[in-house]
Amino acid sequence: MTLTEGHPMSDKPFQFKLDEDEAAKAKHIEKCLDVEARQHLVTTGGRTPTNAELLAGHPYRGGSLTIDLAFWACGLQADHSGAKLPKSVLRLLRDLGSTPNRYTVAALLRAARRILPHWSYDYRRRLQEIADRCIIYLASYGDTNAMRERTLMRFRAFVLDDAGPDNADRLLIAISEATGRSYAEIVDGFWPLLAVHVDVRQMGLRFEDSEAWLNGYKMAMRRKRGLPADDDQLPDLVDLGDDSAQGIPTPEAPPSRVVVPEMKKKPRLDSAAYAYWEIAGKALPLVRFEGDLGAVSRELCERWPWAAETIKTILMDLVGSQWIRLRPTLLLGPPGTGKSSLALALARALGLVPTLYNAAGNSDGSFIGTNAQWATARGSVSLQALLRAQAANTAVIIDEIEKSGQSRHNGNLHDGLVPLLEPTTSRCVLDPALELPVDLSEVSYLATANGLDGISSPLLDRLRVLHVPEPGPEHLPVVARQIISDLRRERNASPEWMPDLDGEEIAIVADHWPGGSMRAVRRMIETLIAGREAFAARH
Repeated sequence: MTLTEGHPMSDKPFQFKLDEDEAAKAKHIEKCLDVEARQHLVTTGGRTPTNAELLAGHPYRGGSLTIDLAFWACGLQADHSGAKLPKSVLRLLRDLGSTPNRYTVAALLRAARRILPHWSYDYRRRLQEIADRCIIYLASYGDTNAMRERTLMRFRAFVLDDAGPDNADRLLIAISEATGRSYAEIVDGFWPLLAVHVDVRQMGLRFEDSEAWLNGYKMAMRRKRGLPADDDQLPDLVDLGDDSAQGIPTPEAPPSRVVVPEMKKKPRLDSAAYAYWEIAGKALPLVRFEGDLGAVSRELCERWPWAAETIKTILMDLVGSQWIRLRPTLLLGPPGTGKSSLALALARALGLVPTLYNAAGNSDGSFIGTNAQWATARGSVSLQALLRAQAANTAVIIDEIEKSGQSRHNGNLHDGLVPLLEPTTSRCVLDPALELPVDLSEVSYLATANGLDGISSPLLDRLRVLHVPEPGPEHLPVVARQIISDLRRERNASPEWMPDLDGEEIAIVADHWPGGSMRAVRRMIETLIAGREAFAARH
């Protein structure tokens, strides 16, 4: 029996069979609605999600990692049930409640994992839950080891006899993270094929029975199509026009592009063309962005909040795009606003291998390559970038483009760039070192400049100009974290040896920095770090 009913909450008519399958669907939808209600409460800041809910893809409290961290840490301090937590854990929880940051989370993880075997099971489990929460937070901060651990946690949390939506999402997200495929690809592509595989396995046929079943099916399909059934050679399923077989999606060939055409003979070892022999005539892959564009935008905007509008504008180029190619863009702003580091971070976040080219002082046309007749011949900067990336698309960042020379005696950078920024002409550019037309049409160009003076009109006409304003005093905590992170990397120091600035140190810098160039902040922070080291040496 099939019933058609309406409902005041929806204009859509629904048909109900009222069988066991629909009863199972009704129970699952009821659970899904409960999950959505809990997610809404979390998003609006009404409650803090559990570890299990975060593993199932629930949002952080208030939709913010920082807010969630602070509420979770304060909640644990206020929870007096059970034995008191170790002093080191309580101290770090207090720090997180006041100033949430990834380095304190990492320290808390280490402290929570110092579990002694004689402690009770409940006490050890409580510390393990704190450690698990820290792993989830660090994974959201981008820690690769934590991301792998979080995937394993999702697999371990899966329960076979739980048909709830959270349990299913934990498994699907874990498969997505482990395979590098999106959630939608797993649900729409792999899951239906897995269901077919399970159905076949449940038939329990031996090899001989399976072969007989398949031959019988093919003969039945021939009869259905009106074809003779007495042929010795049974056709393939697709030849029979089987709708189910034709409906199985075949994997798309990844997009690619031949950058360097085939060479008639192998170049000499001492020639510039020799380096490109391996990729000549071969299609190089076009890098696609298959991640979460919103997550990339949020991460970059957290690090460069004063340039949020510029970041969002650039990332909009990828909406609906099959592979990564950004419009030629000029990041214009005062010195010390982080334009170059932003361009590099953006390219890396999208999965490209960027090349940074310093245009200051450049006084010739060597950017587009040098002639094969010279002993110092080399391919263009763009072609070298593609060779390093082993891809047909990459990003070239041209720093301080307004400071390059304008003389045409030996050519100049601006004139050489003009044809590379046009989709038509960049598809067939004669490289002077290879003496072959190469395809540079998928290279993304990001340039930086402190002003427009010195940039030729033809070049400026082909660039999208986006402004990067100066960071203000309200951005000092973000700027300080970036600078400390850079100093750690340069000096190979750990967060324990070089922690973030504390409140007193931030206040000292704030008294002397009203906003503007980050280089001034770096000099002050280097002075503070030197003071720390001198104090530590005396004590």
